[in-house]
Amino acid sequence: MDELLSEFVAETQESLEALANVAVALEADPSDRKLLDELFRFFHTVKGSCGFLNLPRFERLSHAAEDVLSDIRAGEGAPDAATITAVLAVMDRIAELCMAVDSGSSL
Repeated sequence: MDELLSEFVAETQESLEALANVAVALEADPSDRKLLDELFRFFHTVKGSCGFLNLPRFERLSHAAEDVLSDIRAGEGAPDAATITAVLAVMDRIAELCMAVDSGSSL
């Protein structure tokens, strides 16, 4: 596996582990802007990296989550249970794609 791709997978997996608790904490305290910003930055970073690494599935997933979180940041939504569940589902799918890339499976 390419060194850049390997580094991306490792960093993404590490971030995902840390961010699961952040998403749950945001649902418990929807007014915590720091938690919202942390989740947004993760998806924004993944989206940009995926564009560079030509990983369109990762890019589409992260872009969708980034858009939802961007709307919440703009006051056009709330980090309610349904939204957090969707964000966690996107995180799970990104984790699955990371494992596939790491094992050499085709996406």
